[in-house]
Amino acid sequence: MLKRFLFIINIFLVLLANAQDSSHNSHISTPIIITSNTDQQIISGRKNSTVQISKPYVILISADGFRADFTELYEAKKLQALSKQGIRGKYMIPSYPSVTFPNHYSIVTGLYPAHHGLVDNSYIDVSTGAFYNMGNKKMVAEGKWYGGTPLWVLAEQQKMISASFFWVGSEADIQGIKPTYYYIYNEKIDIATRIKAVKDWLSLPEDQRPHFITFYFPDVDHDAHTYGPDDIRVKKSVQFVDSSINAL
Repeated sequence: MLKRFLFIINIFLVLLANAQDSSHNSHISTPIIITSNTDQQIISGRKNSTVQISKPYVILISADGFRADFTELYEAKKLQALSKQGIRGKYMIPSYPSVTFPNHYSIVTGLYPAHHGLVDNSYIDVSTGAFYNMGNKKMVAEGKWYGGTPLWVLAEQQKMISASFFWVGSEADIQGIKPTYYYIYNEKIDIATRIKAVKDWLSLPEDQRPHFITFYFPDVDHDAHTYGPDDIRVKKSVQFVDSSINAL
């Protein structure tokens, strides 16, 4: 089973392979089950099509703020070992501005910020005068701010189940679609709970099992911004991400 999983760590755009089934109206018009901010949100009534059940499983992981040299500098040994088994880029060239929201949404849409519309973590929308702010939970969940087609929307349009344990835009109603399984961003949810959720998703019956999953770590970004990249707390965050990905 592990050979069917593709792990993308921190950098690259994932392309969903050969998903051709486009008859999806009954798949996306079902009601959303909303509970509390720390509980899983589930859109009921969706299933993988027969064609999609045989497709690979992809987990897209972001370690936000994880500088290119941190893997060696701060002895992320599990990531070093993992990179030797797969493909590793020497560095990345971010979109501009090089901040969280524009770049993460570019990764899942393949578009520059000027084309998908999310041009900063916070910005004034010239046409309406509204101030988009990543800290405004109501605004973040409004699909109107997000252009392009993120990968979970593409998957769901083609009857492939998706899931998100955090990613920019994953809480929003983009083109009328959210991931089948997702969590509202909340840093109170501990890593063991997050890893268990992914394990549980991948243990579901095949027709309900997500083939595309996003997973986000804020830790390195928070500590590097707060204390500077040379601080011992950044090293601890790098090693936390390293051990967490290994556990996953």
